[in-house]
Amino acid sequence: MNEEIPHERSGPDEQRVETVEDTILLLRTHIGLLAPEVEALALGLPQGEQGRCLALASVAEARRKLRAGATAGIGPAYRAEQLAGVCRALIHHWEELSATAQTHATSGQAISPGREAPPR
Repeated sequence: MNEEIPHERSGPDEQRVETVEDTILLLRTHIGLLAPEVEALALGLPQGEQGRCLALASVAEARRKLRAGATAGIGPAYRAEQLAGVCRALIHHWEELSATAQTHATSGQAISPGREAPPR
């Protein structure tokens, strides 16, 4: 099944069409890059801290979804929705943990190395 998803590029008249399979591949790539970043930031927090626990749970879920394969037997459209949710969760944790790391850095407290949060 090769469903198409239209995406606007630079204007309403210009559209790029991606297949669901392309979207799944892109999401899997993003998740594969985000999961280790989130894990590194989370592991720099004290054990038992809620942000650490939640982030590490999201990383574990992301890895389970990646191991399940591209469609995991549930159909490509639903799989893309699942992966998008995992990607959103990892981005949220990365933003929160990056802000925490930056706060700790400015207050002189040590925390694991991580990238600075992007400007909003």
